[in-house]
Amino acid sequence: MKLNKDYDGKSLEHFSKDLFAELQKHPFGSMPKRDLDCLLFFLFEKYGLLDGKNNREKAQNLQINETRLKSYILDANAKYGKDEKAKNLVKLLQKMGDGTKVSIDGDYLVFLEEDPVIKADFVQSLKDEGFYTDSSFNNELIKVKLSSFLCFAKNKGFLNNKKLLDIVKSDEKSAKLIKQFIDKNKNVKEMALGVLKIIQAQNGFGIGTFISLFEYGKDIFTAKIN
Repeated sequence: MKLNKDYDGKSLEHFSKDLFAELQKHPFGSMPKRDLDCLLFFLFEKYGLLDGKNNREKAQNLQINETRLKSYILDANAKYGKDEKAKNLVKLLQKMGDGTKVSIDGDYLVFLEEDPVIKADFVQSLKDEGFYTDSSFNNELIKVKLSSFLCFAKNKGFLNNKKLLDIVKSDEKSAKLIKQFIDKNKNVKEMALGVLKIIQAQNGFGIGTFISLFEYGKDIFTAKIN
């Protein structure tokens, strides 16, 4: 196994302290091997010690397959992690700036997420608001109706009306449409469908602009949970 070449001494120090703190809770030799493996994996990930940019590289580094790696991710989080659903939601939204991680496919927003914990927390966050996703085609892809995601984002406070208007102020037609569904008489679903129509109708007003709608809201959301 190779350690991440970019790790620093403090990371290794914190790793050692956390490891011995947990080991001291058990009589010597009594900690089940699976629990010990999960603890080591959890701490490797927590302090960025494991070499590998993605699941495939990490699995190869550990000389296990990706399915087993994912089982460690889930079990380690369940045993030693905290409930960080809000932070995991932010982590996923921050990936919206990476064109390889998210795309618009028709009227669906498609996320690529290798981490099963982040994926599960995101899916549950949507479900908590009454929205559902589709992962039937690929268990690392999350497909959600764009209109549903916009409703979800509005409910969570990610959308900002002024930011929305600033983005399209150069286009009078789009600005007029946005002003219509910002009207208090419009409900969230109508607003989301309005944004979808604007995205679909304009060249160059695709995923890049859609991403920028959330930048302001994400900053506020991140500040609230930190």
